[in-house]
Amino acid sequence: MSLVVSLGLIASSIGIPAGGIGLVSGILGIVNFVLSHEPTRQALGPAIRIKVGSEPPDGEAFAGDIEHVWTYNTRNQVLGGAKGRGTIGSGDVWDVTVPSPGGGETCNYVNIAAKNNAICIAWVGVKQSDGSDLDGSWNGDIGAACGQNWYHQQEPAGRCPDNVTSTNSSCVDGLWVPRCTWIDGDGTNGIISKSLKFNVFSYSNKSVPSTLQQGMACSSTIFSGESQIFDRPAGPTVKYTYLSSKRAIEVSQTPRGLPVRKRWMEERLVVSDMKAHNATSLCNSPTSWGPDFCDSETCCDMAHHKAHPRCDKNPVSGCMVVHDDGESIALRKRTMVAKRDVLLPYRTYKHIKRWSLSNKKARL
Repeated sequence: MSLVVSLGLIASSIGIPAGGIGLVSGILGIVNFVLSHEPTRQALGPAIRIKVGSEPPDGEAFAGDIEHVWTYNTRNQVLGGAKGRGTIGSGDVWDVTVPSPGGGETCNYVNIAAKNNAICIAWVGVKQSDGSDLDGSWNGDIGAACGQNWYHQQEPAGRCPDNVTSTNSSCVDGLWVPRCTWIDGDGTNGIISKSLKFNVFSYSNKSVPSTLQQGMACSSTIFSGESQIFDRPAGPTVKYTYLSSKRAIEVSQTPRGLPVRKRWMEERLVVSDMKAHNATSLCNSPTSWGPDFCDSETCCDMAHHKAHPRCDKNPVSGCMVVHDDGESIALRKRTMVAKRDVLLPYRTYKHIKRWSLSNKKARL
């Protein structure tokens, strides 16, 4: 079974005018999840899979702890809850079945709260226990498009439709690589939100066209500074009666200035050859958060959100060279000194992470 995990890129193919999509137009898309991404259906309650953003095996930068998960029925009443299992590693998943009194009652909303160490969530899959076609998924592209802190990650979630070719999206070369969205329990990192609550029905196959038409791609998720969110997100509920997006109470999407970066972010440089990753869009986003990042053409100084061209693609004054000789790692800046072009140290690092899609296509 395929799960709808994103919205917008193929809106034109289903007859929805781009102007009606608003903020997420051209950013989110519909893709097919392979079976390995779906949690196993359980009789005790909805099965939920939380996927953490992925990076090379020796890194745990995106890892973190989930404090609690709650599920809610169509009346926004709590069906059940489950405590986190401990740290979920980078690229790892946590499968949890949230028991509910009736077992088979439909889960309309899912609420996920982080503990005090920030975690970057790539996607969340929900499988209903009653066998209905209202399974759904949330993903980090939604958080990134809707004003939350985010960063690139390297794990493909599935294959994009053949008609999705936008180079501004997470769909490139036939693979969909969503961004991951940060949540953090105590806010010490300056991350906007502690928790999120989304309408499972809004991001299910049946509801996507209506969600787009009614402009609810963002308002179907609530972000909050509290753990448990009692308000109801916009979107479909009983008998597909839509709640107005005005009734969805969302955390402010206005950034509170750039969050203070963690030490590991200061010590790390990420260099990616994945076409879905764009250093310029990362730099231009007021809510992106993470280590310095280079794609094939541009490097982003994430401390100041300033983009610099790479000298091998655009050899101009101010361009950057990635230096990695096995002993030292640095970005070097091309500068004119005494009428001569020289490369001056710009920033040094302890670690370099090279991201690639090599060997990932075969797994999807």
